[in-house]
Amino acid sequence: MKPHLSTTTTAHPLSVTFFNTFTLQLHDQPLPVQMLRPKLQSVLAYLLYRHPQVVTCAQLNDQFWPSSSSNNSVFNAISTLRQWAREQLPAPLLLTTRGGKAYRLSSVYALTSDFEKLQRWHRQSVQLRERAAIDQLLHQALACYTGRFGQDLPANDWSLGPAFTAEEQLAGIFRYACRRLREWNDHQAIIDWGLQFLPLAPAQEEVSYQLALAYQQSGWEGRALQQIQRCQTEVCSTRLRLLEQQLRAGQTA
Repeated sequence: MKPHLSTTTTAHPLSVTFFNTFTLQLHDQPLPVQMLRPKLQSVLAYLLYRHPQVVTCAQLNDQFWPSSSSNNSVFNAISTLRQWAREQLPAPLLLTTRGGKAYRLSSVYALTSDFEKLQRWHRQSVQLRERAAIDQLLHQALACYTGRFGQDLPANDWSLGPAFTAEEQLAGIFRYACRRLREWNDHQAIIDWGLQFLPLAPAQEEVSYQLALAYQQSGWEGRALQQIQRCQTEVCSTRLRLLEQQLRAGQTA
């Protein structure tokens, strides 16, 4: 049987399996990093850093974690790891054990490049999940407004409130989504979604502005100007005109 260490929190199920190398899963997604056995403490550092509330040690093979029948080894492992964590990590940490077997740390390693890879992968996975949520929100809003769902527009923390019309909510959704996409420098996604939302007249001013801004930030000033010029005169706002002036000034500079 492979040695196994697992942790569980309410929001973040996570499991790790150790053998010659290890695999790690976060939110049921495999972590694509291989690490040799001497890096075990770096993996524990990652678990503790991301999951400070509960860390549970199942039975580990002595080959990976030297064990003793003395209860003092459990105390020593907790004390050593807590002391190291206070020196290396920003938050108070807790280690508990289970399985009826005592464990002790053979040594303590400093943070390694492998740990940094784990952190980077975690940040990327969070962004991918957030990006998928934004795409789902825009798809649902588009479907609701065009009558394919037959229900009200979705409500969330971006919501403008019940006093606003569906048309205003639609523009609000698109504005919120574009702000998040712009944080990730995903201007192409704004353009792709904007072209789908553009035919919806109530949101045309918002969509036109976000599209023109995305074109400008992608280096396509000519397309940005064309987008503003296509916008109907009656819905062209002050911010669209100011953006147009900025674009024209850039062309003559």
